[in-house]
Amino acid sequence: MSIKKLMTGVAFGVMMTSQIANADEPYQDVAYKILKDSISMRTVVGEGNETPKFAAYLADLFKKAGFSDGDITIIPYEDTAGMIVRFRGMTVLAKNHSLSQRIWMWSKHFARTGNVIPSP
Repeated sequence: MSIKKLMTGVAFGVMMTSQIANADEPYQDVAYKILKDSISMRTVVGEGNETPKFAAYLADLFKKAGFSDGDITIIPYEDTAGMIVRFRGMTVLAKNHSLSQRIWMWSKHFARTGNVIPSP
C-alpha cells in the first residue's frame, strides 16, 4: 500500500467522521485540503517524482497533530522515500484492539471532542 493511498484513506475517514459528527465543523475543509494537496504531488518513481516532498508534507501534518519528531521517520531511497510513523498507544484504547478498531475509536473521540490526541 502506498503512502498516497493510505493518506487518501485517512483524509476520507476524517472527512466522513466530521460530516457525520456535524456538517458545519471545519474538519471537512481540512480533510479536503489534505486530499487536494496529496493528489497534486507526483509520487511515482521516475522523472518529476515528488515522493520525498510528499513525505515531508505528511510529516508536517503528523507533527501538527501532536506526533513528536522521534515518532516520524522518513527513509530516502533512490529518488523516492518511505515513511514510518509510530502511533503510540493511548489509555483510551485497549491493547487487544485491532488497528481498525483503534482508528474507529480515535475517530469517535475526535468527532466528539475535536482533540486529535485523547488525554491519558
